[in-house]
Amino acid sequence: MLKKENIFRFIVFAIITVAAIAIIRYYVTPEPVDTESNKNVSIFIQNAIAEIDLSLKKDSSDEDMTTRLNWLKANEALYQEAKSNKDKDIKAQSFQLRDRLIKVQTRDFPRLRNAFTNSKKEILSKDNIQIATSGPSNDTLTFTGQFFAPGKARKDFLKGINQIVKDLRFKKVVFRWSKKNGDFEEFRIKGKGDGEV
Repeated sequence: MLKKENIFRFIVFAIITVAAIAIIRYYVTPEPVDTESNKNVSIFIQNAIAEIDLSLKKDSSDEDMTTRLNWLKANEALYQEAKSNKDKDIKAQSFQLRDRLIKVQTRDFPRLRNAFTNSKKEILSKDNIQIATSGPSNDTLTFTGQFFAPGKARKDFLKGINQIVKDLRFKKVVFRWSKKNGDFEEFRIKGKGDGEV
């Protein structure tokens, strides 16, 4: 009887040992390097850097706001992928891409914020609402109109524009309902600054 228990214990111990070794190997064994994928990422980064350099040389104010914003987001996504890559050459390229992105973002986001407000002025004026940007980099968005008086739907309005406000990296949204000094409410926006990728 004692031998059967020892054999059973030995079998259980052997199974647990084999399972532990398999788990350890799974987590410790490095993943194979996909050189073809790394080559593609490297080409994408080189193209993005060349595009950004070209963009920095020319005026981008004639481009569609949505297209430009999507272009910036795509380059940011490429940077995020590149910076987490384990290949040292791609990591080095990611730093170059980041530096170029910061330059183009700090130039473009103030323009994009201004273009956004200009595109909404006519539509909002039909509801007696004025829209404007202010601050050194147009990062404060101000809405003025009776619509925003106390008891009105400022927070609901802000929810409706939340995504574009974050995408355009506004820092603050102000709602004014009259010209009096205390007749306003402001909301700080959590998000990236123009110099962050």
